Amino acid sequence: MIVIVAGTNALPIKKWSAKYRGWHYYPTWVVPPQPRGPGLDSVQLTDCAVAFEVAEEPGCFLMSYITYDGVGYQTAIATSHDLVHWNTSGAGNGIAYSPRAGVPPLAWNASVGDFDYGGAAMIGPLLANYSMHAPRVLKRSGGSYWFTYYGQPRRGGYELDPGGSGFARSADGRHWDRGSEMAFLATSDPEAKAWEKDCEYAPFLLEDGSRYTVFWNAKGSNAQGKLSEESGVATLPALMPLPGTQSNGTLWVRQPSNPVLPTGVGDAWDTYQAADPKVWWDGDHWTMFYFGNGGGSGAAIMVAFSTDLLTWEKDPMPLYEPGGHPAGLDKQHAHKVWLIYRSGVGHMLYTAVGPHGRGIALLTSAPVP
Repeated sequence: MIVIVAGTNALPIKKWSAKYRGWHYYPTWVVPPQPRGPGLDSVQLTDCAVAFEVAEEPGCFLMSYITYDGVGYQTAIATSHDLVHWNTSGAGNGIAYSPRAGVPPLAWNASVGDFDYGGAAMIGPLLANYSMHAPRVLKRSGGSYWFTYYGQPRRGGYELDPGGSGFARSADGRHWDRGSEMAFLATSDPEAKAWEKDCEYAPFLLEDGSRYTVFWNAKGSNAQGKLSEESGVATLPALMPLPGTQSNGTLWVRQPSNPVLPTGVGDAWDTYQAADPKVWWDGDHWTMFYFGNGGGSGAAIMVAFSTDLLTWEKDPMPLYEPGGHPAGLDKQHAHKVWLIYRSGVGHMLYTAVGPHGRGIALLTSAPVP
């Protein structure tokens, strides 16, 4: 059981972050860049890996990841038995969640004006356990599996504003359908402040006993009045059913302390973006992996810590900077982390961007074949 204790501003962040440093780069892509399609430019995009299991398929790992085909985001599913070698084209793999009818067969047909008309990027699964070393097994609520996603409002562009957060649901973990017709977090919410007024991204879902919590990053004006992406938190009582929306608006309560992960100042790595938070319980504290961008040579994998989910202390030094991969896969950006353990070995999946395109790379706490 997770116990939340009072926060402090004197956390041993160097000690806590040390165990995530010095990991081993896997030499090649684990999911390579996917072509955008005929007639499109040479940029290729594969993004935002999330690895998990379902109880019905013991020994099989599933990965949701994002593709972009020049129209909008869609979410695909890959499979693996070792978290290293992933099959993106076998039976049941491929596009699993899309707002375009017929792709896949369970997809809905979104309409102009819907918050997810342009695309859907699945980000945060409801899990049975959020402890750092626990298996990432999906949990059912109301008979379904659930995933938060970023909805893109328009077609024909990449991360088009304003965006919003929705819910996908599934019976088997492979095939996903729309779980809510409206965004549960949106820039149009009356509670939305200046830091999130332009766009909402990357909702990560967490259940910690008595409540659901969602972390997300958003674009707007930071405390210095500059355009930025910062991260916040909202909560929903766990007795409320997912997706936790009602006809006249959201039931999720934004925290007054938002953004809980603001951008840095001065020579900090995250002066423009403190984004894509993923949060895990590690014995006596919470660990947040996020990416920072703006003060360095590109997006870097970073970490912050908390004991109450609201007050976060960053390690100012990135865990991994862009350009660290020996093959140059992440020369431009190293970001958007998902951490999962197998047989005691940590597997840090991340989005790598460089001259070879945008795909999913891997860092491991011990060498893997």
